[in-house]
Amino acid sequence: MRAQAKGFTLIELMIILTIVGVLMALAAPNYRDFVRRNRLTTQSNEFIAAVQFTRAEAIRRNRNVTLSATDDSDNTNEWGKGWQVLDDTTLLRVAPTLPGALALDSSVNNVNEITFNSTGFLTTNAEVFRLCDPQKSGRRIEITTVGQTTHTTIQCN
Repeated sequence: MRAQAKGFTLIELMIILTIVGVLMALAAPNYRDFVRRNRLTTQSNEFIAAVQFTRAEAIRRNRNVTLSATDDSDNTNEWGKGWQVLDDTTLLRVAPTLPGALALDSSVNNVNEITFNSTGFLTTNAEVFRLCDPQKSGRRIEITTVGQTTHTTIQCN
């Protein structure tokens, strides 16, 4: 009696590899979009967290605390090179340059810093920021004068 062979034949293996290849080709574009949307959401949330941290520190320290762009030389991406949180004398937090080709700018007043006072209110008018990627997808981040933040999905131009 011959023992029965176990495993795949060459034909079965080639069919399986072909099916896997087709599925990968279909999934790759969706995966790229997922990664791109996830990067936008992550960076938007990190900026909002920095705004909320700045506001909380202003209330906690009972004095003005400022969130400012690290390098505001580029008007279309003044916040994209990072930001820092400062009170009058101390550097409290630093954020690095945004990954990839993301751009973050102040879309209304072109400000390079926002300051919260000891009551948690902005010392200036409400501000709107725009975070965009090269594919023109983006997030609109709005900070009201009372310190409330919201973000919505937008198409950048």
